[in-house]
Amino acid sequence: MTGKRGRWSPDEKARIVLASLNPAVKTAALCRDNDLSPRTLYAWKDAYMQGGAERLASPSKGRDSEKARLAKENEHLKQLVGELTLANDALKKTTVGMQR
Repeated sequence: MTGKRGRWSPDEKARIVLASLNPAVKTAALCRDNDLSPRTLYAWKDAYMQGGAERLASPSKGRDSEKARLAKENEHLKQLVGELTLANDALKKTTVGMQR
């Protein structure tokens, strides 16, 4: 991987991680052959074990987009609760007025 140091596709990362799981493959040789540090390989292995190939594609991007989606949903739900509270209060006032 000469000239592309630090730029591996998710497929390449997965291939390297899966190769590292083979007990016959030495970590040092695998890292040397693919021009990456053992630290990087171990980080990829951890990410792969936690979330599979999707996690290797964009480890932080997935979390950031999930946070943004949840924040947007939270705001929407807060607005909905506010609207329903106002509608409920108005309904209570009209039913109280009808009971008199």
